[in-house]
Amino acid sequence: MQRTIEQARHSENNASSILQKWDGRIRDKELFIAKAEENIILLQDRYRSLEVELKNRLYDIQDEIDRKQDLLSDLANLDELKAEFYSQVDDVNRTIRDKEERANIKEIKIRQLSASLDLSQRNLNDSLTSIKERENALTEKHKDLTNIVNIKSREQAQVMYEKLLKEKSKDIKALEEKERQVIKAIDNLRRKYGSFIKIPE
Repeated sequence: MQRTIEQARHSENNASSILQKWDGRIRDKELFIAKAEENIILLQDRYRSLEVELKNRLYDIQDEIDRKQDLLSDLANLDELKAEFYSQVDDVNRTIRDKEERANIKEIKIRQLSASLDLSQRNLNDSLTSIKERENALTEKHKDLTNIVNIKSREQAQVMYEKLLKEKSKDIKALEEKERQVIKAIDNLRRKYGSFIKIPE
């Protein structure tokens, strides 16, 4: 009986030792699981942080891609604007060349008209000089006629003098009319082209 009791106690001690070992193992496992759960939580937090960081980086990359696409679009628009600008510059250059050609043609015409006016002015001056010479000649003739009383009567001399005066008056009127026309032409040219060249007085 005593032996049986001892065996029972020994078995109880063994069982208690085994239970203690299992309890230790369980505690170790529980500690391991707790640490593992903490590590999992830390890893989850780190994963979420990495996920947020990656999303932010993706957003930044997408923004950079959008900016580059906008830049490419701006560059394409810039090429179109450059082409349009160069086209406008060509149009302006053509317009300037056309205006220069027309201005050169006008200048040539004005120079020709100016030369013609100079010639007309010289002719007019020559005509006026001729009129004065003829007038002086007529005056001399008039003096000669008044002195030739013994050859012709005073009435005949008067008739001749009036005839000469009429001829002179006609010549003077014709030249005065010509002078008025030339002066009118010069005034017209001054009004039209006075800002381009100097018209002689």
